[in-house]
Amino acid sequence: HNVHFYLTLMRRVRSAIIGGCFAALRTELLAEAARDER
Repeated sequence: HNVHFYLTLMRRVRSAIIGGCFAALRTELLAEAARDER
């Protein structure tokens, strides 16, 4: 479960860096984390 989460996260991060849109991904990830805390 945790391994799957981190593998998926790192794929998304790598893709965002390569695509030049890491800032947008960061915003999206922070919003997801805030939503999950509720």
